[in-house]
Amino acid sequence: MGLSRLAFISFLSFTLSASCDFPSSVSQRILFSCQKSVPQALEAYLEASATYQQHDFSVLRVIAESYLQQSFLSEDTYIRKSAIIGAGLSGSSEALELLSEAIETQDLYEQLLILNAATSQLSKTSDKLLFKGLTASHPVIRLEAAYRLACMKNSKVSDYLYSFIYKLPEEIQNLAATIFLQLETEEADAYIHHLLSSPNNLTRNYVAYLIGEYKQKRFLPTLRSLLTSASPLDQEGALYALGKLEDSGSYPRIKALSSRSNPEVVLAAAQTLLFLEKEEEALPILTNLCQQKLLRALYTARFLSQEKGEELLLPIFYNATQEEIRLNTALALVHQGCTDPQVLHYLTEILESKVLHRIFLPTHSTGKAIQFWKECTTFPLMSQEDKMRTLAMYRVAEDTILSALLKLPNDAYLPYLERILASQKTILAAKAIAFLSVTAHPQALSLVSKAALTPGDPIIRAYANLALYTMTKDPEKKAVLYRYAEQLIEDTILFTDAENPLPSPSSSYLRYQVSPETRTQLMLAILETLVSSKTDEDIRVFLSLMKKTHYKNIPILSGLLMRIVE
Repeated sequence: MGLSRLAFISFLSFTLSASCDFPSSVSQRILFSCQKSVPQALEAYLEASATYQQHDFSVLRVIAESYLQQSFLSEDTYIRKSAIIGAGLSGSSEALELLSEAIETQDLYEQLLILNAATSQLSKTSDKLLFKGLTASHPVIRLEAAYRLACMKNSKVSDYLYSFIYKLPEEIQNLAATIFLQLETEEADAYIHHLLSSPNNLTRNYVAYLIGEYKQKRFLPTLRSLLTSASPLDQEGALYALGKLEDSGSYPRIKALSSRSNPEVVLAAAQTLLFLEKEEEALPILTNLCQQKLLRALYTARFLSQEKGEELLLPIFYNATQEEIRLNTALALVHQGCTDPQVLHYLTEILESKVLHRIFLPTHSTGKAIQFWKECTTFPLMSQEDKMRTLAMYRVAEDTILSALLKLPNDAYLPYLERILASQKTILAAKAIAFLSVTAHPQALSLVSKAALTPGDPIIRAYANLALYTMTKDPEKKAVLYRYAEQLIEDTILFTDAENPLPSPSSSYLRYQVSPETRTQLMLAILETLVSSKTDEDIRVFLSLMKKTHYKNIPILSGLLMRIVE
């Protein structure tokens, strides 16, 4: 691989003279130095660009590709992983070739990153690479590759799956249902029917739940038969799926289940009746269970109409003393569109708080049909690793609460959004700013402008200035972004290698994502702005950042540089 790339660079050094923007002797000198030292070639390029006051994209492309090529060959696993991310960001055919060769590594985490890079940025051109992943030694890699091919509706993946799927543990076979549900072929459906007839009721329940999530009506007859099963798990899974599919043909059986003795089945049946627009029949059930202060019933009541929901839930919220009851009720009310000031103030207080006295997380019933929020009482007793994982889940939960507020009418959420921006909680403030940057509300610009001047965390001000540039395209705002980029680039690592060793087997889907820190997301967003704009000054600033940044970031910036010169 190395020799072929060096030959490519040598070839370019003799053929670029016809199309380069620098004098041919200058371009050839830079390309020649690229074979010895890419950083020196970048330095020489910057000098030439300053001298001739222009750019030579052909030379820049060779510099970027050479950086990536060397990074893929590095003995440092971190550099190789950064190169994989950079290749994905580039979106180029040359980068796809590098990824296709790198997939043959035996490093599990690198293979996962390659699959993610190939499919998130390179789309259907990555089919061949994904089929290579199907022959990997790690079953997890095969399943990941199969999932991504199935999302592209590539039916050839079925044969590969059948060759090894039954050799895996049952819980992993269940996860593979997400792959087969995407394919929608006779072979794939046969596998789903096989799981639906499993002697294990947990398997049947899980697959029924997935059918509802993916809204696959082909399995309606089997789902209807599960309603008559003696297993509450079968009933709950089928109720959820039939509700998602809005199957009015199952109404008589659903109505019958709403009067059973199992409270989870009864609540699941009431929820399904709401999905079928049978509110008058579901309301007595929910009223009875909500008045008993059952958390799952309170949160399920979010599917009631706003009028009925407020009539039922507001008195419960006003009189509740337990935080779990107040939170589930408040979130249900906001979901309905309620703009009661006490409810909105309560939820905003939760988001504003910087001290975690108690942690509440979303959970679900045994049969997965019913969701609700519950306090994590074991948090103080957890190991440090489990605490970090739980805190990450809590950040996602905060996101959910903020998203619920943002769905309210503008006049309702704006005062509370202003409080969140002033709270100095960086992650939530960044999300709020991003939301404001794409809304057409007349007050959005003034709110973001105010956030750009707010004392405290400079990251929040940087996010606000980025949003202001997005909203106004004001050159002065871009100049501010340049300054923030200069400050951030030297001490911001764009890829943090701290993922879980394996995807969780209890996850409802197979994916591997890199979640950078907030400042990293900001740095990447600024870099993307420079890449998209592509003015001469943007490119000079980008190359200056590339020269100053930590060596671990070079592969990622190289991928973005390839985007600039495409």
